[in-house]
Formats: sequence, C-alpha cells, structure tokens
Amino acid sequence: MMNLFEGVRKMTDDEIRMQIALFRNVTLLNAAKETSGKVLGGLADIANAFAESFSKRTPFDFQVTRVCDMVRKEYDRLKANDRVQLEYELKKILTEKCRELVPEESEEPDEERLSFLIINEAAKVYGIHKYKTPSGKIEAVSTAYNNALLSVIHTRLQKQGKEEVIHTDQKIQDAMNAVSLDTKRQLQSALMPKEFSGRCIGRILRLERSTKYLSYTVTFLGYGCFDEVLSNVSAVFSAMRAFKRISRVLFAQMIWKIKNTTHLTFTIAENVLPAYLDPVRRQEFMIQEQEFRAALAGRIESEQQYAKCEQAVTKQEEKAADAKQRLELMQRDYDELQMKFMGLESRKDEYMNRTRPENETKDYYSEVNETKRRLDRAQAQLSKAGAKYREEEEKRGRAESEKNTAMLNLEVVKRKTEEEVRERAREIEKVWKAFFFRFSFEEDLFESVVIHFTRDEVLIIEEMLKELHESRNTGSFAYETKQEEDHTESVTYTVTPGEKVIRIVYEKTHIMQIG
Repeated sequence: MMNLFEGVRKMTDDEIRMQIALFRNVTLLNAAKETSGKVLGGLADIANAFAESFSKRTPFDFQVTRVCDMVRKEYDRLKANDRVQLEYELKKILTEKCRELVPEESEEPDEERLSFLIINEAAKVYGIHKYKTPSGKIEAVSTAYNNALLSVIHTRLQKQGKEEVIHTDQKIQDAMNAVSLDTKRQLQSALMPKEFSGRCIGRILRLERSTKYLSYTVTFLGYGCFDEVLSNVSAVFSAMRAFKRISRVLFAQMIWKIKNTTHLTFTIAENVLPAYLDPVRRQEFMIQEQEFRAALAGRIESEQQYAKCEQAVTKQEEKAADAKQRLELMQRDYDELQMKFMGLESRKDEYMNRTRPENETKDYYSEVNETKRRLDRAQAQLSKAGAKYREEEEKRGRAESEKNTAMLNLEVVKRKTEEEVRERAREIEKVWKAFFFRFSFEEDLFESVVIHFTRDEVLIIEEMLKELHESRNTGSFAYETKQEEDHTESVTYTVTPGEKVIRIVYEKTHIMQIG
C-alpha cells in the first residue's frame, strides 16, 4: 500500500497538529531570522546568514530553540481546529509543497498521486534509488530518518547540562513507570543496566559511542523522553548542512512518523507473491535455473544480433532511398540541361552563316558555352549519384542478407529452448491472471518475461505489480505518460538489488510491456 493518507487518518488529532506546525514553521526564512544584525534580503542573503551560523554553536542552537517555540505556539493555536479542518489543512500544505518541488505536475493530484510524489521527493534526501518501489522507499526513508534522529538525540544528550540531565533522566523514569512489566524486562535485557532507573539508563545513553542502546530505549519507551519537537527540528536543520531541501526532509519526517506511530504495513510480503519459493524449493530450482539461463544466453544473444541486423537494414534502406532520390533529382536536372543544349545546337547553322546580328551571335555562343559547362557538371554529378546509389543498394543487400542469416540462426537457437520457455510462460500467465485478477496482459508479454528476467527479478516485478494492483488509480504510479490516439500509456519503473532498471508500460489495468 502506498497511500500515506491512510496513515494520516490513523494519526491522532495532536499528531496531525504537530505535522502542520512543523511544515508551517520549520522553514529557511524562520531559521535565518535574527541570525545577524543586518536586514535579510533575498534568498541568497537568507542562505548565507543561515550557513554562517552553522559554524557557531550558540547561534545555531538559538535558531533551533526559537523555531521550536514557534512550532509549539502554532500547535497550541491549532487546538481550536477540529479533525476535518486538520486533515484538510495538512493535505493543502502537502499539495503546495509538492507543487514547489514538482512544478511540472499540473493536475490536482489525488491522494495516491500525492503520496507517490511525497515519497519520491523524500527519497532524494538520502540518495535512495529513483526507481525503488514506493513501499521500498517508505521503508528506506523511515530507516534513514530514524537513524538521523537518533544521531541528533545522542549528540544533544552528550551536550546536556546538569539541569537538562536531571530533567531527561526523570522523563526516562516516567516512561519506564508507564510501560508493562514485560516491556521493562525486554529493556533491561537489551541494556543490562547496573541499576534499573532513568538515571542509570540516561548515563548509559550518554556514554555510548554509537546509538545502539538509544535505539533499544526508544523502541521500548518511545521518543517522548527526549523532547520530540526539539529532536525533529534539530534533525531537519542538520540535514540542511548537507544542503537538503527543508520540504523534502519534512516529508521524510512525516513518512517516519506515519510508519512508526500507525503501525501500518506498507511493504509487500515476499511470501505472498507467486514467484516466491521457500529456501528448500529455491535451492532445487536454482540448479534448473542455471541450466535454463545458460541455454537462453545463446538465444538472447541471437535475438540481440537479429535486432541489430534489423536496425542496420532499416538504416541502410533509408540511405538507399535518399541516394535514389538524389539520383532522380540529378537525372531530372541533367535531362533539362540536355534538352536545352540540344535546342541551342539545332539553331547553330543560323549563327554560323552569319545571318544574325553580331551582338546576338555573341550572346548565343555565350549561352551555348555556359549550358555546355553546366551539362558537363550535371553529367559528372549524375555519374557520382549513380555510383553512390549502387553502393548504398549493395550495402542494403548485404544488410538484408545478414538479417536473413541472423533470422535463420535465431530460429535454430529458439527451437532448443522453445518448449521450456512456453511451459514457463504458461505457468506465469496462469498464476498472474489469478493473482493479479484486476489486470489483463498482452499475450506475448509472458514469454518475454521468462526470457529476460530471472526468478528473483520476476519477484521484484511482482512486488511492483502488486502495488499497482492494490491502488485505486494505477496512473498515480506513472513516472511518464504518452498520449496515443485513443488512450494514454503510463510508464513506471522498478529496480533490482543489482540496480537493473525494469520498465513497465500499462494503460489503466492493462499491462502492455515489461522490459
């Protein structure tokens, strides 16, 4: 499932208020205000003032604290808004932020499309592959943001003064008092403190070099022990040090919040997909797969060679057609000049017998000489054009012959694997039509999938198809669209762990091509 708004609807009113407050107040402009004594002008001045403060601990901490105050005040103001107003306002803000980041998105997006855009923009913060599945991006973004948040909390814990330490340790103790006995046992087993108290756990967290024990602590006690507003604002501003767009980081924060508070499952479980094999069956299958792929390698190579020959023939046909057209033009020019020269020759006796005035005779011989020069030049060009046409025709013939040879070779190689390809294609067709019952497929698609993708890659394809299948509007997943005469083709992509990009072309619920 990709729709983030299903998660928003499961959030509490207070959680939505906090999201709105963060989006409205954690901005570059608010971060840069009062960072220097001069009046800030354009975006460059704002960015420079903010960047300057990164090198000074006190101004940066001041910015974070001041923006946190703004967030809390906004949160308090939003208490007057009811649930409907809150959901409407959050969706409006998210739409506006997406339009700033993706200006080419002209139409009003539905929830799924808006979710798709938000997920893609958030993924850019952490360099997640552009074509990873939306559910995969949600997992990766949530993990990356969580790590960044833990790092920020850990840094702040290590810098706390005496009063802050006492306050934080008490909040840890309060959280411990609120959880079940079973949770307390799990926390104690994970951290192994000398004394099971907020003060002792706080000490463990401040002394550790990594965030391992901090991760255990928030897993069992939550983030409420560590001032979540301050932590999130700090995490967003820290990301700006790497020149990340604030809106994208806030998208990542929202995805993390939805993932970790609503407990919705976004990922597709592998074991429900048709191509999934348990470890024992997979081991048996991989032996057959290796043999099959080895046999297919020659077929794929032959297909590629045939496709290359087809392209060469097309290219050579175009060259030959161009050469023929040029020859015909040259022939027409030559014929016209020859007719003109013959006409002049037919009047030659009139001028040789001196029956014409002298100036007219001069003009006549001048025209004869010029026409003869043009005729000789046209004849040379015609001869050249004829030679070029014959040359291109010979090349076309050779290309056609190579294509025929490649086709015969392909037919021979195909016969060796044809039966197994068909059997596997029938198997995929059967299970896909049952599993993806809302979809229809092009008839030749299944053999193409068998030939060009391994079982593991088919599993990746099925994961993307499953996400499409569960959506209300498959067009929401499109990276590209192409308008044909009677329909609109959508194109989405997915990517294997080895970064092999797979292209899926479809029209609504009809899958046209996978390659």
